[in-house]
Amino acid sequence: MKITILSLGGKPRTETLEELNKSYLTSLVKKKGDGKITRIIEYPEYDIVGYGWDEGKHSNINKVELAPPYDKEFFYGEIILFKKNRTDFTKTDYKKFYEDIHQGFETLGEEDTDASYNTEEEDLDWKPEDFVENKSCDYSDYNEYSYYTSEEEKESVDCESWNFNQSDTEEEYI
Repeated sequence: MKITILSLGGKPRTETLEELNKSYLTSLVKKKGDGKITRIIEYPEYDIVGYGWDEGKHSNINKVELAPPYDKEFFYGEIILFKKNRTDFTKTDYKKFYEDIHQGFETLGEEDTDASYNTEEEDLDWKPEDFVENKSCDYSDYNEYSYYTSEEEKESVDCESWNFNQSDTEEEYI
């Protein structure tokens, strides 16, 4: 039977499963986690199970984006997926499954309207001296995502001394 193995980056490949035992499953993977291979994933509505490792080194974390309830879990090494009914599950089947299981999840793209980014025209109009003239050092818009690690560090920034000159303008980078 054909099975799909997901690399650490999530890229699928098809392998042929000749024996259905953990020792043989382990022999098919290139990157392993720590301990013994176990069942780590199950999507009963698709009749799909996955084997792999739930322990391992940080460098062996599998980065595949799994759908809930596994979207917040860390798995290590390659992940083996196959059909419980022992029919083929190729990488083409996996891609169809992946598209189906992720439907309904929000995808971020160009049509997003909630973003508060500047428009292209606003970015082109911006000049460094506009910021210097303001001289506000107001961080209220950035409290949640501040680059500064403490309030003291934020307060120590002297925006009066910031000197934007011609070399800081966008034209030089084009």
